[in-house]
Amino acid sequence: LPMHRVTVPTFDVTKSEVTVGQYAACVSAEVCTEPSTTGTNCNWTVAFREAHPVNCVDWDQARTFCAWVGGRLPYEAEWEYAARAGTSSLYPWGDEYATCQLAVMYEWSSGCGSYRTWEVCSIPAGNTADGLCDMAGNVGEWVEDDWHNDYESAPTDGSAWIDSPRSPYRVVRGGGYSSRAEQVRTGYRGSDAPTQNA
Repeated sequence: LPMHRVTVPTFDVTKSEVTVGQYAACVSAEVCTEPSTTGTNCNWTVAFREAHPVNCVDWDQARTFCAWVGGRLPYEAEWEYAARAGTSSLYPWGDEYATCQLAVMYEWSSGCGSYRTWEVCSIPAGNTADGLCDMAGNVGEWVEDDWHNDYESAPTDGSAWIDSPRSPYRVVRGGGYSSRAEQVRTGYRGSDAPTQNA
């Protein structure tokens, strides 16, 4: 809040979250650094997770990968426009309440009972009208913007909201496999230090 009108110029976005296999190609090219393997939930080096979203990467690692493929992190306004498919829906698929039939999330337990991520695009019923996968759940997604507690004075031209000097926190959108229904809404926002592994 407050709700505000934003004009978002045309942009491209990938259909799915970046997979472990895609990120591994950047590591093999000696451009990206390896994700963290600290903890039990990181997909890097886990067998048969090549088609799972890469996680446990910090904001700089995510930006480096994006630049390597010729892109950039989405701006927060772009991310939300893509997640809503240009509508005002509560979730990427519409207004139907989030369940494990629509997103990899916490419903009775994390990861819909798997306690981990799923392969990208595993739940087509949760896709946006434009066919984007996992805009809700699976893993949270870094965006370019600095964190602000509200949208007071936010840009209205679709650009990233960046402080000078930069804020100590960045915006994370989409929720992850341990997020509850209210945390995978298209309007839900989170934040993390850019050095944290998301």
